[in-house]
Amino acid sequence: MKKEQSVEIGTDKSEETLLTQWQTCVEMANAVSQRRDAMNNLFCYAESCNRCSCFLYLGRKTIMLLVSGIIVCVVWIFLYQKFQRTEQGKV
Repeated sequence: MKKEQSVEIGTDKSEETLLTQWQTCVEMANAVSQRRDAMNNLFCYAESCNRCSCFLYLGRKTIMLLVSGIIVCVVWIFLYQKFQRTEQGKV
């Protein structure tokens, strides 16, 4: 009887440990997703401002704004890929 009780206690602790680990993983995934969403919102806002200013200013300024928009998009892609690797655990 004592062996069965010790096994049950051990099982409860291991289940509790697994549950704690699972909760930690879910919280980390949610945190990464929230950071990624915040980053996407920031870049969407930046690109919207860039496009609006391109329509307001015509001429050479437009070319510089378009180049800056391309640079922002490239940075956005790199950061997005970094967040994907973080979510997959490949940091």
